Amino acid sequence: MHLTYTVGNLVEKLKAASYRTADIEVQEMRDLSDSSRLLGHSLYACVATHDVLLAMRRDAIDRPHAKQPRRWHVVFNYLKLRVHQAYAPFPRKWQQPMRSVMAIVLLAICCIGGPVAAEENIESRRAQARALAAAGKPAEALPIYDDLTLSGSLDSALYKEATQAAAAAHDMRRVPLYMERRVKADPSDYTTRSIIALAWRVAGDEAQAKRSREDYLAFWRASTDPRVRAIPFLAIDQFSAGDSTVYAYQCVEVAGDFGVGYMFEVYTPMGPPLPLTEAIKNHRQRIVLEHNKMTQKVLSELNKRDGPPVPTLDLLTPDRHATLQMFDGEPDYPMLRDIVAKYVANEQDLASKPPMGRAWNHIRCLTESK
Repeated sequence: MHLTYTVGNLVEKLKAASYRTADIEVQEMRDLSDSSRLLGHSLYACVATHDVLLAMRRDAIDRPHAKQPRRWHVVFNYLKLRVHQAYAPFPRKWQQPMRSVMAIVLLAICCIGGPVAAEENIESRRAQARALAAAGKPAEALPIYDDLTLSGSLDSALYKEATQAAAAAHDMRRVPLYMERRVKADPSDYTTRSIIALAWRVAGDEAQAKRSREDYLAFWRASTDPRVRAIPFLAIDQFSAGDSTVYAYQCVEVAGDFGVGYMFEVYTPMGPPLPLTEAIKNHRQRIVLEHNKMTQKVLSELNKRDGPPVPTLDLLTPDRHATLQMFDGEPDYPMLRDIVAKYVANEQDLASKPPMGRAWNHIRCLTESK
């Protein structure tokens, strides 16, 4: 009975301490009875055990490909070492089994009290971060979100809060970092996964943006989820050109009669994020990189031989389909971006022109199954 009472006390102290040894009064430990002193001292071990597990979890997230030790094996051995001194007065033949039994008891304490205290601690820190963001101090909330997004939580709202705080603090590198942690916690979240490349691009890190595009394309090709396969593109960039906002999309496949590889959607005078009706009203042009099968057939007939594909950059407006430029080979994205930005910036009175509507809606990203 006394042992059960002591364990209960220790769990309550662990919860109150929120895993911080500095919050535990040393005198409280000294006041514990002789029969519970070992457990009292070992509350520090339980606190330290949480720190060991947290450090190992962070290492596993930050170095996903590194070989990781078996966590509970490490903790169990740690606890056995922690109680070694307390059992020194006992005969040697009793020490090993008693250390093992007590380590199991301590491990149980951590398992019982740990998750409850962790949940309460996470919620209190999250409330603190929310309060800082609401008070106009989002930068001060970011160190808290740094820790919370490492917890492996499946709560998508947590990562959304974190990315919003990072954006409000103009810390654009943290935005894709939090998104990647969300995907790490829930690999099935294809919606977040599909905009990570765009977030890295906005942050100015082209190398990470390119890696994220390649990661998503590999994910899409391997996926059998019909919801994933139904989305034939991913957002990769957003930039201003003159008075317009341009969103760039990379097609996951070059398919269909027009073989679209990239789409640039031009919005003027306002650009997304907008309500759907407003986005439609402001959508003025679509510029696409085509691999047109008919164009290829005509060129082959003119040259009287089959040649390599001739990609073209085409402009689509409500009333015309015009080729802006032809390429000898496959252009890379930076080249396309530069051409599109210059063209859109030189467009006159684009805001006064009619919206795209559903014109040329068949010239877009497609997959072989569509």
